[in-house]
Amino acid sequence: MDFSQVKAITIPEGNVNRILSGATVLWERAGGLPTEYQQVAYIGSSGTQYIDLPFGFDDTDIIEARFSIDTSMSSDKYINSPKTWNNNNNRFGMGVHEASVSGYCVGFGSRATNNTFLSPRTQNDGEFHTWTYSNREFLISDLGCGLNVSNITFGGTTANLRLFYGYNAPTKCRIASYHHVKTGAGYNLVPCYRKSDNVAGLYDLVNDVFYTNSGTGVFTVGPEVFPLPSEYQQVEYIENTGTQYIDTGIVGRSGIRFETRISISQIRGGSPLAGCFGNNSRFYLLVQNANGNIGTSYMTTYYSSTPLATGTPYDIGVDMYSSAQAIRVDGETVYTRTISGDINTRRNIYLFGYNYNGFDPRYPVYYKLYKAQFYYNDVLVGNFIPCYRIADGEIGLYDFVSATFFTNSGSGTFTKGADVT
Repeated sequence: MDFSQVKAITIPEGNVNRILSGATVLWERAGGLPTEYQQVAYIGSSGTQYIDLPFGFDDTDIIEARFSIDTSMSSDKYINSPKTWNNNNNRFGMGVHEASVSGYCVGFGSRATNNTFLSPRTQNDGEFHTWTYSNREFLISDLGCGLNVSNITFGGTTANLRLFYGYNAPTKCRIASYHHVKTGAGYNLVPCYRKSDNVAGLYDLVNDVFYTNSGTGVFTVGPEVFPLPSEYQQVEYIENTGTQYIDTGIVGRSGIRFETRISISQIRGGSPLAGCFGNNSRFYLLVQNANGNIGTSYMTTYYSSTPLATGTPYDIGVDMYSSAQAIRVDGETVYTRTISGDINTRRNIYLFGYNYNGFDPRYPVYYKLYKAQFYYNDVLVGNFIPCYRIADGEIGLYDFVSATFFTNSGSGTFTKGADVT
């Protein structure tokens, strides 16, 4: 099955994608996840988390999965094995074997050993690779290795599959996508988290089911994924070197709420990280003192007792309302003030510095920006995602509200994190 050939159409029940499983017509949700969920690049198991699926494996199935397996894994470790595994002809799994010579392998049917190496034998590098299975052939196309299992007896799994699971135990691995097609049934599992409680799992776009952890602990999550126009590539973050900044086009005034994720590269005491100054009013969304403590400046600057360490990503929320200012770090309120009076600076808010009466930022700051959202009176007015323009490599932020690509207004160039796929 070629998922790249899916076409969006409209039927009375709503927008769906038409996909095929043999002679059976299947449908999956068009436009991605429901609004209650946020897609991420992957979810990962630390070795205690796994997901129970409602189906097993037959050798007529078709699978396309993108995943990585931790290089610390030893023996037979797979990402999609049955929850029970015996020594008859019902073995199945895609993963690694690292007993004497490490390498990508499969568990399949009646093979005398519990694994069969792909050829040429290729060592597990811990990176993401896309595996496919169809017509009794396994393939990792980007590594050029595979295995035909036509000569191996297979009787079908006697139990349903588990993801993040192999050879009777969970596997330390990360899954970026998982497609599984059976006769008359299909599953397209997308990594995401539920916004209401941040529970991570895999959402099935075909059957509208959210699969969550059946083990212990919690899944880790990768960067959030957003549907950028095809001319742009999302990245984990963009980072400045002290001379780059973004003019958001959003005026600094009372009623602004700022939601962001940043990682401080270097502490610069007294330097606003984002904001503006105008009309004789300070409007610094975030400012950090020499000890790393963060604060705001709503007319007057005040600092919390909470420092931000360098090199650590933080989710930060800032309220800049008349009579109510606050800062939240990773969901915990660390700062509140009740300075009264309305502010309208009539100046645009800058990221990676502050707008001083329309001039370049006066003091350099250094940090990585993973996302930035602005609300005015609780209405989303800016939703900025790090990316670059594919045609020329220009790095910046794409705003989904204005459908505009914002680039550096200073000098030099931003650096960027890894592509988010």
